[in-house]
Amino acid sequence: MMKLNKQLVSLVLILTLLSFMIGGCGGKQVETPKDTAKEAKVVELKLHHHDPPTSAFAAAMEQWAKLVGEKTDGRVKVTVYPAATLGPANTAYDMVVNGVADIAWSFVGLYPGRFPMTDLVGMPMMGIDSAEMGSKILWELYSSTDYLKKEYADVHVITLHTHTATPIGLNKKKVATAADMKGLKLRSPGGGPMLLLKELGASPMTMAPGEIYQAMERGVVDGYTIDWQGVNAFKLTEVSKYVVDTNLYVGPFFVVMNKKVWDGLSPEDQKAIDSISGEYAATLLAKAFDSAKPVAEKALKDKGFELYELSGEETARWMELGKSIAEKYAEEQEAKGLPAKAALAKIRELIAKYSK
Repeated sequence: MMKLNKQLVSLVLILTLLSFMIGGCGGKQVETPKDTAKEAKVVELKLHHHDPPTSAFAAAMEQWAKLVGEKTDGRVKVTVYPAATLGPANTAYDMVVNGVADIAWSFVGLYPGRFPMTDLVGMPMMGIDSAEMGSKILWELYSSTDYLKKEYADVHVITLHTHTATPIGLNKKKVATAADMKGLKLRSPGGGPMLLLKELGASPMTMAPGEIYQAMERGVVDGYTIDWQGVNAFKLTEVSKYVVDTNLYVGPFFVVMNKKVWDGLSPEDQKAIDSISGEYAATLLAKAFDSAKPVAEKALKDKGFELYELSGEETARWMELGKSIAEKYAEEQEAKGLPAKAALAKIRELIAKYSK
């Protein structure tokens, strides 16, 4: 009996000791390797864009990617691939849809006819004079109405924004009136800006931004239209003897994410990314575009090139042409079953709102 009691006491002591070792002094549960692995898992995302890594936009995009990591406490990591590393600029949207890139930024003007309602914001001579103004208008149009949503139904939209007002760069002759535009070969995005240049007598052509410099040097084109950030990013101040400082148009951009990848994120991480998407991201990127003009102005001055504005009378003439082009475009889209007239009216309402 004594022997049995000693065995029971020993067993109780052993069990007590084991309980103490497992629980620890503070009663904290020891993590298993499986728990640790689960907590350490990081979602890694590829973000593609076509701008040079040295551009103002590229710096803003890197800042946004860093914010994603901070807001998700490191659970989501975004690696940026600049300079069209993963593919051409005009394939970025499809790269996201097909999973080649998780997130991508690109210019709507590189997709003629694909985003007809979004293109309304990029109609020429609308009176939008900055990227910040254009981005507020575009994001409010997307987020507060249904006019644009169908165009992005197969992706998750991070944000939509615009570049800053666009100049015309020339390497041979100065343009002061529509008559001076006749026969000039000008690089232009598609849509409204191209239609306006045609109305003015020029011969516009599409061309990737990275090809403009060499085309100007070789005389393939006489000039171009691109935003100020693009002027700097692609060093066009080196080949632009005359630059017309006109608010020709503001071009819309998208930042979109693969829908399946988005749906695979935890609700917590989705909420974190949402907090720096939409208007926040649009403003961040717009400020990068707006910061470019003073830099370009200085570079042109240092080269001895001329930056000038059209006369008030000529500007009014171009604005009337732009208005006519926008209304004709809206009618064409209405004939295809799109509510383009109502959307154009809303855009003009927002222009008035943000012009105050």
